[in-house]
Amino acid sequence: MLATANATAEEGKKDEAPKKFGEGPAFAKALASAQSWQGKYGSASAIPDAELPEQFDWRDIEGYDFTSKHRDQGACGSCHAVAFTQAAE
Repeated sequence: MLATANATAEEGKKDEAPKKFGEGPAFAKALASAQSWQGKYGSASAIPDAELPEQFDWRDIEGYDFTSKHRDQGACGSCHAVAFTQAAE
């Protein structure tokens, strides 16, 4: 199912120019949509299963990508922090 959602999201992005994160009049609406669960529930476990969407993709919330690019931490030893951040995204 995840592979299907990823393929669908990628197909939709091919036809549209990506919106620049943080810019444009529609960004405030996209940000509110991204944060709606956080404001309504105190934790992820508090969200009732019946309210969960069929699919959710942080890479396309009203045309904005809320994920970040892969990072190269080099030899600084921050691999644990970088790995956790990228897994959470």
